[in-house]
Order: sequence, then C-alpha cells, then structure tokens
Amino acid sequence: MQIVTEKLTKREKKVSEKAINRSLCPFIMKPFDGCYCTSTSSLYTEATIFYCGGNYKQCEIYGKKLKEMGGG
Repeated sequence: MQIVTEKLTKREKKVSEKAINRSLCPFIMKPFDGCYCTSTSSLYTEATIFYCGGNYKQCEIYGKKLKEMGGG
C-alpha cells in the first residue's frame, strides 16, 4: 500500500494505516476529484458507504486511480 500513502504526512499515514486495517479505502484521507467521498450529492451516499467503507477494491474509481499511479 506504499504507493497510496507515500505522499501523506505522518499523522495522515497513521490514520490511513488504521483505515487500511479496517478495510476503508486508502484514499479516504487524501481523496481526489471524482471520488465518491468528495461528492456532496446525496445520489452518491450509498456508493460512498459501500466503496469507501470497505469495498474499495470493487470500486471502478479506485481501480482507475491505482492504474494511473502505476499500482494496478
């Protein structure tokens, strides 16, 4: 998971590692444009809970970002 957390501060890394251990999306601390969790629309609430809350490996957005970063 180093690819995802290498640009985080110490505190963010710690929180991100906890998130990973809890199966939360590793991008939850530093989301990017297009992430479900950055949307304020109630249309994405279920997707945010489902994907960001533990099923991120099934998330199309996560997969695309991982590929962009060279980790997919």
